Amino acid sequence: MFIWIFSVLVKLSIYLFINSYGIAQLIGVNKWWKMLIFTVPVIFAISLIPANIFGILDYASLVWTTFIFPIFIVGLPILFLSLV
Repeated sequence: MFIWIFSVLVKLSIYLFINSYGIAQLIGVNKWWKMLIFTVPVIFAISLIPANIFGILDYASLVWTTFIFPIFIVGLPILFLSLV
């Protein structure tokens, strides 16, 4: 398990370096590490976009109807009433 996590971390670090260095070369910035300030939030935002919308919607409806609604509709009012 450690080897897998370590290899993913190294792979992502190399991709981030290549991306930042390449963008710095294209723009003409001498210090490539300054591009990390811009590339990291953009890469993070792109990673949050789901690949399959319908699968996400099915999963969300299952989770919300099974877990979230009962907790917020029944669990929290009972908890608040017991505290009062």
